[in-house]
Amino acid sequence: VRSADLLAPAVADDDATDALSWPWQTCAEFGYYQTCEVGTRCPFAQGYVTLADEISMCAEAFGLGADVVEDNVAFSNLAYGGDAPRGARILFPNGDVDPWSGLGVVDSPAPGEPTMMVRGASHHAWTHPADEISQPTVAAAKKHIQEQVMAWLAED
Repeated sequence: VRSADLLAPAVADDDATDALSWPWQTCAEFGYYQTCEVGTRCPFAQGYVTLADEISMCAEAFGLGADVVEDNVAFSNLAYGGDAPRGARILFPNGDVDPWSGLGVVDSPAPGEPTMMVRGASHHAWTHPADEISQPTVAAAKKHIQEQVMAWLAED
C-alpha cells in the first residue's frame, strides 16, 4: 500500500488536518521517509516502499514534485542546522527502541542542549498525559523533561 493511497481519504476530507500534518511536514520540510530500497540492508520487504513511492505521495497529495521536496529539505536543514541543530534551551529526548532515533540528536551539541535516551521507549512516548503513562522509564523521562523546562523558565 502506497502512502498516497493511504492519504486519499484524508485529502478528500477538508477537516483531516491531523491526518495530513505529518505527510505535509515530510514533503514541505523534513524529507523523512520510511523506505526499504532494493539492494540495501533493510530487513523488510525490499522494493515494496521506495523513495519514489513516498515522493509521489507529495505530488499527489500536495502538488509538490521531487525538486520542490529536495529544495524544501535543503532549506530546513540550513535553517535548523540539519544533523547539527543550533539553538539554546533545547532538550533532545530519544527512545532506545525508536526506529527514528537514528535521525535524533543523541550527543549533546552544546552546553544547554542536553540529550536523553529513554530505555524501552519509542518516539514521543513522553508526550502523552501523565495518567496514561505506565512505563516507569517513560514516567521518569516525562518528569525529567518537565523539571528541565521549569529550570529554564526560572532562569533570568
